[in-house]
Amino acid sequence: MASFGACLLSLTLICTIIAGTSEFVQLKCNGNNNGQFVQQSLLECILILSEEATDVQIERIIWKKNGAETVLIDYKRGSTLKSEPRFTLAERQNIHFDVSMLVTNTLMADRGNYTCIVETNRGFCKSSAPRLRLSVPYSTPNINRSRNPNQNVAMTLSCTAPGGYPKGKILWFDEYGTDWSPSSQQEAIETTDGRFNLVSKLDLLSGSSFSTYTCAVHNIRGEREGETQYNVSDLDPRSVRHEGKTQKSDLASKIVIPVVIIGSVIIGLLIVRLLKPHCQSSHQALPTNNECGYEDELQTKTKPEGEYSSCVTPQPSNICSV
Repeated sequence: MASFGACLLSLTLICTIIAGTSEFVQLKCNGNNNGQFVQQSLLECILILSEEATDVQIERIIWKKNGAETVLIDYKRGSTLKSEPRFTLAERQNIHFDVSMLVTNTLMADRGNYTCIVETNRGFCKSSAPRLRLSVPYSTPNINRSRNPNQNVAMTLSCTAPGGYPKGKILWFDEYGTDWSPSSQQEAIETTDGRFNLVSKLDLLSGSSFSTYTCAVHNIRGEREGETQYNVSDLDPRSVRHEGKTQKSDLASKIVIPVVIIGSVIIGLLIVRLLKPHCQSSHQALPTNNECGYEDELQTKTKPEGEYSSCVTPQPSNICSV
């Protein structure tokens, strides 16, 4: 009659079959199998024979998940009695006595511990060591901004990274690499299938001098899986209530003042140009006393006898001054 014993070696559990006083068969299973969501995952178990066990044959292999009554695989030498969809024996050709199980299209529900039972012509062995872990990368984060009722807050940036597992975290950085994550509010929302949607909100105070913020999603191992940058230089009108009015008034001053100055100069030049001919004609019609006497003398000498010329000094009535 066979006796049974169990031992823990590193991350694996070995179930040993003892016939009489000799070890013949060991079932060695990997205690931590890392799978990928919606991809193939392997739960590895290998039957190891002693040097004396030269005639061992596998009679039956049974796989089931701990805590579940359903048998996933029931194999009897030469035929498969039962096999649930997505669960098959790996049957790797380069490994002798491979009793591993292959899971296709791995789902979140497949996480957990499994039991493998192997029956040979020398007895049977059972191992509950196989454990399937899953890691699901998060989608590229997306950033949106929204208004905040707090008057001291210019805007709130919201970063979401959906569909990952295990629970990760979101970090915030400005363009100089400063970590603003301690100032953010983090939330991990579990979905119906066990994954997580990460949400992080960062409030930007009015008058903030940083123009670019980066939202980066990190997995449980601290590795960065994705990031998105957001430029906040184009703030909405409400977010710049403290300095937006000054900026607008400065812009209006820069535009209006030069226009007023240039317009005034143009109008002044037009007025001068319109009045200048009138002033010139008025000055020409006002001869001096010397000119008048000189003209009288010339006219007296040149005009025929009997004709005379007189000079009348006009009254300074229409005087134009510029």
